[in-house]
Amino acid sequence: MTVSASADPVCAASSSTTAAAVQGATNTVAPGGAATLSALISEVQRGDEDAFRELYDLTAARAMRVATAVTRSPEHAADVVQETYLWVWQHARCYDPSRASVLGWVLMITHRRAVDRVRAVARAAERDRRDHRRNSSTVPDVAELSIARHEASAVRVALRRLSQVQHDAVALTYLHGHTHQEAALLLGVPLGTLKSRVRDGVRALRAHVSVEAA
Repeated sequence: MTVSASADPVCAASSSTTAAAVQGATNTVAPGGAATLSALISEVQRGDEDAFRELYDLTAARAMRVATAVTRSPEHAADVVQETYLWVWQHARCYDPSRASVLGWVLMITHRRAVDRVRAVARAAERDRRDHRRNSSTVPDVAELSIARHEASAVRVALRRLSQVQHDAVALTYLHGHTHQEAALLLGVPLGTLKSRVRDGVRALRAHVSVEAA
């Protein structure tokens, strides 16, 4: 049984965006351009790679402008455009000429994916802020170690007794002032791993300092 594009949930999702995303797009197509794009999408629906490359060449610049306007980031926009055309290639069957021009359809998909990217970036930033606030309260601060100036030599000795991974994590975050995320990137480890090393290192540091002070 063949499912029509309008009944296909994947295809239906591709058209659920605002018309403002493609305002004026069909009015800027060169004479004969719309017919050319219609012929090309028909070939793409049959799996013609040459037609897809030509479709990309004719429309990608406008898709890039839409993506950049939404994301305000050339890097994110480039990713969005790549994702858009991969989707177009894989789901060319979803194009419905009764709903939009070929260019309008491509730009609607671009706009939707660009909005999704902006939301994903915002969610990731909020997660980082929550993690930072949570770790500020759960990971001991240097002040919590209550180390007086005269104990500095004991701290240096204690640092040398940490494992290498603990030493690096504690040194980067406490001595050099890097955030946990920055330290994780510098050490090439996941953020959760870095936080565990910092917690373990600070606990070990406390224990060593306590022994030295006793």
